Amino acid sequence: MQGHHLKYLFLAFSLGIALTIGWYLQRPVALEARDGLEIQAKLGIDGPQVTDIRLVQYDEEQRTKWTLTAPSAVEEPGNRIVVQDPRLSIFRKQGSEIRVSAHQGIVDKATREMTFSQEVLVEDGDTGRLSTEQLRFDPAQRMLYTDHKFRFKGHGMHLAGEGLTLLQDERLLKVKQRVKMVIPNGLGGAV
Repeated sequence: MQGHHLKYLFLAFSLGIALTIGWYLQRPVALEARDGLEIQAKLGIDGPQVTDIRLVQYDEEQRTKWTLTAPSAVEEPGNRIVVQDPRLSIFRKQGSEIRVSAHQGIVDKATREMTFSQEVLVEDGDTGRLSTEQLRFDPAQRMLYTDHKFRFKGHGMHLAGEGLTLLQDERLLKVKQRVKMVIPNGLGGAV
């Protein structure tokens, strides 16, 4: 009879170890990095892949400057992290935010610069929506930019061109070339 209880004890002990290992692999990991960057992720079993990634950059007064979330990411050689389905939120001092989404992103670990590609969409509250195939974010300059074609819809107008720079704090949009602007119900026409 005593051997029967011992068998259940070993079974419960083995189950406890398996549950502890499962919890350990699925728990969120939070790391505080330099310059106010906080990294949260869940460790994966497949080596350098992480899931449920969340990067947060704070300013000197502990206000959030930007956040990057994604369901998974893989570290690659060359100081790069490839992120699947990234979502970037850039916060302005007056409280509004710019949201960027794409199918893929690359984060440079040294500079924290990000490159978004494949159906990139930028939404700026009630201002409008911008779409392109590639967009870069420079967190030091607080700037979004691209050399690719883009389309912008908002405030009763449509704007298209090739190459742009959006300075986030000044809300200044600079278009490089092949600019076309249409105002459907206004003074309209191509510029």
